[in-house]
Amino acid sequence: MKTRTLFLKFSLALVAGIVLFFNVLLFPHFRAHGVEDYFFIGTLYVSALIFYYLVFQAFKILLLVDRNLAFSGKCLNAVRQIKLAACGIGITYLALMPEIYAMAQEEDAPGLILMGGTVILLPFIISTFVAVLQRLLQNAIELKQENDFTV
Repeated sequence: MKTRTLFLKFSLALVAGIVLFFNVLLFPHFRAHGVEDYFFIGTLYVSALIFYYLVFQAFKILLLVDRNLAFSGKCLNAVRQIKLAACGIGITYLALMPEIYAMAQEEDAPGLILMGGTVILLPFIISTFVAVLQRLLQNAIELKQENDFTV
């Protein structure tokens, strides 16, 4: 089990490194000409900070799995925090939609709105999936506690 969680930890670190690459090397090169551009870049950084919080909570879950505490209140709390973080990323991307709409109108590219909507929808889908997992984990914890009391 530890090799699987080690692979997942490595994967999380790799994804976090890629996001860090974008934050450090790519985002500062965006040319800000107005308030809208600063808002766009700031929103990208806010979503990255929320993403790092999400990765931290995922690492916490993997550490709890390594300690055989997957069905505990700490794990349930971490799953709840992941759900909220994914929803927060979606909300920050939703705040970018007027900017994406303005870019699409300026460039006459209606597909840009569709791509922006897809990017906005993904965190909400992840949040919904994690909410279902949270409910399943909560039911499993309740069954485990009930089983511990009967034995």
